[in-house]
Amino acid sequence: RLALSAERLTVHGQPGQRDAIALTAVPGADPGRSSLVPIRPVWPGFAANTIFYTFLALVVVLAGRASRRAHRIRKGRCPECAYSLNALPAAGQSIRCPECGTPAGWAKRR
Repeated sequence: RLALSAERLTVHGQPGQRDAIALTAVPGADPGRSSLVPIRPVWPGFAANTIFYTFLALVVVLAGRASRRAHRIRKGRCPECAYSLNALPAAGQSIRCPECGTPAGWAKRR
């Protein structure tokens, strides 16, 4: 979706822009040949893009956290602080991580 827009204008024979930032490849080059970076939002597209990319970033962050947590549990470590739980008593007891206090009944025992 279109999220930002800009206009290229010609005023009295001089090129210009409206709601944009002009980028020129070479300082002092012809302003009519510059690229425009739009800064005027097109609200429906801007809102849709914001929601989509926020959701995408959230999925990436949560997937990373879940992967790290699963890896720590497989290795017999606390999923919160990665403290080794291999020397703790049997899993049948109600135990907590001695480092951070997280319940550790889920930990893999070797």
